[in-house]
Amino acid sequence: MPVPDSDPGFTSCAGCGATMRELREKCLQCGADSVEGLARITQYISRVSGWNRGKRAELRERNRNEGAFSTGSLS
Repeated sequence: MPVPDSDPGFTSCAGCGATMRELREKCLQCGADSVEGLARITQYISRVSGWNRGKRAELRERNRNEGAFSTGSLS
């Protein structure tokens, strides 16, 4: 059963430098797809790209908004 998550995560855009709440595939400011997901893991916020396969699977299991980072981005 998925665990409810109170941390929405953040998305940081490499194109324009914007940071927005929630994990997203594209920047809401400039539309760039060169974004980095930032989420909480054991009390610390870190880049999702540096997580191991198990932690990325755990992130997929959390209750998230539909469309926030497709399965391919987190695998």
